[in-house]
Amino acid sequence: MDYNKVVPNEVMSKITLKTKDMHEAIERASLVINVDQRRFPFTLKNDDKNTLSISSKTDIGAVHEEISIELQGENVDADYNPKYFTDVLQNIPIDDIRLEFSGAFGPCLIKPLEGEQFLYLVLPLRR
Repeated sequence: MDYNKVVPNEVMSKITLKTKDMHEAIERASLVINVDQRRFPFTLKNDDKNTLSISSKTDIGAVHEEISIELQGENVDADYNPKYFTDVLQNIPIDDIRLEFSGAFGPCLIKPLEGEQFLYLVLPLRR
């Protein structure tokens, strides 16, 4: 399979952050999502270059987390299945990662800042 066909050529936003911070924030945002209702997304959004908001809202409740980031490019606002992100993040042995976005409907690429070479692709959910 030629994975290059699904990897976007253009990157609109790059976010650098701590793997552990992101993983823990998504885990907490997932607490209000019933296991049978995994279709409920969490939202990644930033309004400034230093903070990423991770939020989730269901009938059970709402969670809003903020983590420190470094943003290059445009602001991000997209929905994702929390399980897909946690499956990736719990298997990354690197402290710092970069998330690359090609737009609200494009995939999120997850890359290490240094060390191991890997590339994870997480697709967004439609709103």
